[in-house]
Amino acid sequence: GSGGSPSPRAEDILVVASYVPADGDERHPAITAAARVPRVEGKFSGTGDLFSALVLSEWAALEESRDLAKHLSRWCSTLHAVLTATKPGTIRQAAGFSELDVVGAQNVLKHGADGPVAASLV
Repeated sequence: GSGGSPSPRAEDILVVASYVPADGDERHPAITAAARVPRVEGKFSGTGDLFSALVLSEWAALEESRDLAKHLSRWCSTLHAVLTATKPGTIRQAAGFSELDVVGAQNVLKHGADGPVAASLV
């Protein structure tokens, strides 16, 4: 990969995001970013809710910096850290899904992941 990132693996997940600045200024066209994230085995409940919360918590900073690649990498790395911290099967829900251990991962949620796990591709 580019930038010294490890080669993609078949089990990696590709996350693609696009963003159109709210100011509608033609000098600021749509921004697209992609990140590659290692898959975490298991069935988890609440990943979409957590990802949405991570995006919304940094929306103002994204509006200011317009650095979607940096933010996407941070969001994916934080979600990956929470999934990794959640022991599969410890907090069960219906259909065998594990509920995210947000209490156990609150340090990660407060301060972010220890390092980038998601490799920025764009």
